[in-house]
Amino acid sequence: MHWLRKLKWALPFILLTAFYPLFQIRACASESDTQKAVSKKTTDLRIQSLDDRVPSLNPLRPRTQEQDNEIQAIAWFCTAFLHQTRGENLAAFRAYQQVVHFDAGSTESYQALWRLALEMRRIDSAVRYLVSMLKLDPNGYQEVYQLAQMLTRSQDHSHAVQLLEQLSQSEPLQENRMAYLSVMNQLGQLYSKQERFSKAAKAYQQVRLAIDNPESQGLDESRLKRALGVPPLRAYFQIAQSYQKAGKHHDALTLFKHIGEQQENYPELNLEKAASYIATGEPQIAHDAITSYLEEQAGSSQRKAYQLLGLALDKLSRSSEFLPQLEEAAKNNSSLKYLLANRLLSEGEYERARLLYISLLAQTPQPEGFQKLTSLFHKTENPEQLFDHLGRTWRENNNRLDVVRRELRDVAKDDVFLKSLVSVAKKQLQKDDSEISTGSIYAVARITEIAELIDESIAFYRESLKRSSDPRWHFQLGLLLFRNNRYEEATVVFRNAINQNARTAVMFHVFLVRALTLDSKTDKALEAATEAREIFSSGRSPAYLRAAMEALQAWIYYYAREWDKAESAYQALIDSYWDEWTYGLAESQQMLPLNALREAHFMLSNIYVERGDHDRSEEMLLRILNDSPDDPHANNDLGYLWADQEKNLLQAEKMIRKAVDAEPQNTAYMDSLGWVLFKLNKAEEARDTLKQASQQPDGDDPVIWDHLGDVYFQLKQSDQAKSSWEKSMDLLKKAQEPDAEQIDQIRKKIDQIR
Repeated sequence: MHWLRKLKWALPFILLTAFYPLFQIRACASESDTQKAVSKKTTDLRIQSLDDRVPSLNPLRPRTQEQDNEIQAIAWFCTAFLHQTRGENLAAFRAYQQVVHFDAGSTESYQALWRLALEMRRIDSAVRYLVSMLKLDPNGYQEVYQLAQMLTRSQDHSHAVQLLEQLSQSEPLQENRMAYLSVMNQLGQLYSKQERFSKAAKAYQQVRLAIDNPESQGLDESRLKRALGVPPLRAYFQIAQSYQKAGKHHDALTLFKHIGEQQENYPELNLEKAASYIATGEPQIAHDAITSYLEEQAGSSQRKAYQLLGLALDKLSRSSEFLPQLEEAAKNNSSLKYLLANRLLSEGEYERARLLYISLLAQTPQPEGFQKLTSLFHKTENPEQLFDHLGRTWRENNNRLDVVRRELRDVAKDDVFLKSLVSVAKKQLQKDDSEISTGSIYAVARITEIAELIDESIAFYRESLKRSSDPRWHFQLGLLLFRNNRYEEATVVFRNAINQNARTAVMFHVFLVRALTLDSKTDKALEAATEAREIFSSGRSPAYLRAAMEALQAWIYYYAREWDKAESAYQALIDSYWDEWTYGLAESQQMLPLNALREAHFMLSNIYVERGDHDRSEEMLLRILNDSPDDPHANNDLGYLWADQEKNLLQAEKMIRKAVDAEPQNTAYMDSLGWVLFKLNKAEEARDTLKQASQQPDGDDPVIWDHLGDVYFQLKQSDQAKSSWEKSMDLLKKAQEPDAEQIDQIRKKIDQIR
């Protein structure tokens, strides 16, 4: 950043220049006053009326874009520096963002940005800017490593991996063999925790080379141990396990054998070797290793040992030997009893398995007991016992069914069995209420919802609510009604929940307002939004909640296409909370559908597009991208906006492809990509992309078919163009509020062909 070196002597002058507008007198009481002030400023450049007139100077050569960018970067850097010295971190952060917008090579600004972001707990931004800094200044790897260490200690493995991956490519770091080894070892450990075992094995390869030959890496035993953080043999064991889980069993066995040669009395090693011997087709060697382990009785992994023994005996065609051994070993071991029950289930001894599971759940309940018994009743086609079992599962798991989520989905896929389960539930409902398990009814409601038996599910949810006013059930029923466009019924459910016991539950208010709005009850929606604002207006409510409630009113106006009111409401929201805005907040508050201020910027962008004010629409989207450059929605919207105006087309294509890469099945993003390709005269590629978009489940969109017609017309395929435009026009006519202007435009296109 060559211009930064000039700032030491020029800083006072530049600060005056940068903040010159702040010293201007802005006493413009009317539009005419404003125009006069602007005119005066541009002709004589006087600050006050008695100043000498200064003629404007016209340069002999106009500035280039690069020179303009440099001047902007200098001005924003000074602004950021001033804010930072005042302790105004957020304002400084935004100013530094402008610096890197105009000068992507500003290392100092990236350094300031990541530190400010970290101070404001915006981890995503801190990591992103630190990575950018490292690309510009590879020698800054120590700061990156320190942050990676901090993130690892705080269990933020995702961001830590992101930093370590970038670090591993740093040439200066690679020259510091001890630091590089430490990075690769830590990267392997984190990959393993994320169950990305192939990547872990690849990262560990460098560690293995160093352990095998430390001298070649310039390390002695002491420095090697410090770099690894554990003794070399322990690191070997971690590497071998990663090889094993990555399917590299021969490599794993090599390391396990080496560990065995170096360290005696390591019983668990026999089990690890046995697992790899089974995978490599040597079950007899595996059997011998497991037997040795069990005979020593020195290890604590009894269940793992018997699991492997069962696999080895199966491979040796000696399965009949396993059950007697397991039954003997399981007499006083509940963990092995569960393994025994699982084996009985897999061998079709259902009654013995059922009795054992019931006994185990009564004595030592474990998630697998509830899961396996659910599967057993499904497999044996016993809906009556499953109905009762689901009630017990719900009751004994804190009134939740999460523990059998997968098993419920399996039941939902079995149409015949589900029909019989629904029949059992309906018969039970005809009995005395006291005999029916509330959890059983709720379970059937969940299963029928998963199976998309909407009417059945709604009925069972209503029966559940007769027996319990659990807010979760109110929300699930309300959401089910909402998603199926039964807004009036959804409104009743959400309102009842709010009145009973969910007054401060954010999502009930959000969906109540949206249901009323979509049901064309705008006045009642505004009343509900006002009520929500009052509930959460207390200073004790977090800013993000207050903002979310205030955004409801703006959304109502937006949906009603009352653009002036919507713009005013969204702008007021931004003005009120701009200084508290952080996308990091959206990450930590997943209960909200959208960060309210992020939504406000998107909505304002759409409003400005409706008005044809593309510059202001772009401004809103660029604000989002400043803080979140990978945001798929913002990349798509700005890319499409530019494509529609036929400007910045190459950049627009890159942005839209970034959105498509993030969400490959998003139909709107596919349409945007097809449209920008069309504008780039890549008609055949555009056709293929738009055809793919039109074949999506939500591909019957008039815009997609209109775009496809334009592409066919450019390719001189008139019949296909006409057919596509006619399809678009039919869809527009069927819309709830047909757009006469769009229909007329498409009709004119069709007339070109006739």
